Amino acid sequence: MDNKYIEEFTRDWELLNDEGNTQLWQYFDQLDWKHMYAIKIGGSVKSVFDSEYGNPHLIFNVVVKCL
Repeated sequence: MDNKYIEEFTRDWELLNDEGNTQLWQYFDQLDWKHMYAIKIGGSVKSVFDSEYGNPHLIFNVVVKCL
């Protein structure tokens, strides 16, 4: 996901969790027309997913432990 996509097709970004330089965000994707989650590391989006993959907080905790 690049900055142009973020600016044009997403809205309502909300920080859900923050561990060091790793953050879990929820946002609304206007093309998919659903809430999505993003993991940012150092301010850059590294992964996006929806709740079909499981609890976003558990996924975030796994990512933090792997870093």
